[in-house]
Amino acid sequence: MKLVSGGGKKPEKPKKRQQSDGDTSRKKSKAPTIILTVLALIIIGTVVYFAIATKPPEIKDPDPNPPEASGTELQASDDPQISEDERYYTMLIVGEDQLEVNTDTIMVARFDAIDHKLNIVSIPRDTLVNIPISVKKINTIYNNPDGGIDALLDEIDKIAGFRPNNYVIVNIEAFERIIDAIGGVWFDVPQDMWYHDYTPEYNYEFTIELEAGYQLLNGYDALGVWRFRQNDDGTGYADGDIGRLEVQHDLLMAIAQQVMDLGLADWNKLLNIAQVAMDTCKTDLALGNVLWYAKEFLKMDLEDLDVSTVPGNYFTHIRNWGYVSIYVDEWLEIVNEKLSPLDTPVTREDVEILYQVAHDNDRYELDPANYPVTNGAPVAGGLDSFYWPPGVPKT
Repeated sequence: MKLVSGGGKKPEKPKKRQQSDGDTSRKKSKAPTIILTVLALIIIGTVVYFAIATKPPEIKDPDPNPPEASGTELQASDDPQISEDERYYTMLIVGEDQLEVNTDTIMVARFDAIDHKLNIVSIPRDTLVNIPISVKKINTIYNNPDGGIDALLDEIDKIAGFRPNNYVIVNIEAFERIIDAIGGVWFDVPQDMWYHDYTPEYNYEFTIELEAGYQLLNGYDALGVWRFRQNDDGTGYADGDIGRLEVQHDLLMAIAQQVMDLGLADWNKLLNIAQVAMDTCKTDLALGNVLWYAKEFLKMDLEDLDVSTVPGNYFTHIRNWGYVSIYVDEWLEIVNEKLSPLDTPVTREDVEILYQVAHDNDRYELDPANYPVTNGAPVAGGLDSFYWPPGVPKT
């Protein structure tokens, strides 16, 4: 049986209520409240996302076959939130050249999550390494047919005694966009820089046109300062790559200060910077890991950031080919003090560093005693595998 109400009559559609002037004002007054509520929800949602997504990277075992304890272990943490196993985070930072084939910038970093200190050490691109190819420089590994980032991480393990936990590969686009994302960087350019490079076969053009002095650099100009070595007329840094590394370190400190000045109040800009980094860099870090690093970085002061360079002979020549030969003992001091996440000191036996004992500028017949390897391993490929300049007859 069909039930109806009201004697079976269809209910009338309610008439639209006429609003008085007072009603209109009340309706209008709700608009700002709604907008503020929506903005508040967006802000709260973003903060909640930031809190949930932000997390440190997983720490991998930097030494799967650790040696027996041979020295003083690190002291236990006073922070109950962080264990010693979560204290140190290591990373390989690589800067690709304009063709994205060579690694003109190689840095190893260690972040101390307890003391909130960040140490960064530059490895010169011409550093002598024990590899079987003829040009035994560390920057040839990445673009070698058997290379890539894993091969470069393996080489860092060989010369530092541990494998960095993560990596970030920064190309030219990434560098420029990150600098622009932080609003540029204020920097005292040390000298006039006037350089023009054009490579027709790659349709590549790069120019540096900067006057010396303190100025705000955009991403493109900051890249010019980072890459500069000499002007079109051959003038430039008197000490070549050493001067270039020093300026790069100064610029890195200026960039760090610029980011620190943003503070957590500019978390929206920090999120944008992190997203730019994820969009343009190659890395095994997740966005949440990058946000965690950004949050932890802002707990630091500039004096908590230390930037240095591998100690070595920057004027090493082997068959008239330039290298940087590592000063092993000085280097291991830096490794143990600033870079290693291990709980025992790294020793000469733990690394495989090929180095030159004495100057050998003009010799083509190499003396094996002048090219030892720290752990006693042979020279990869043999001494004869070193690059032999064209036109020089082999005896």
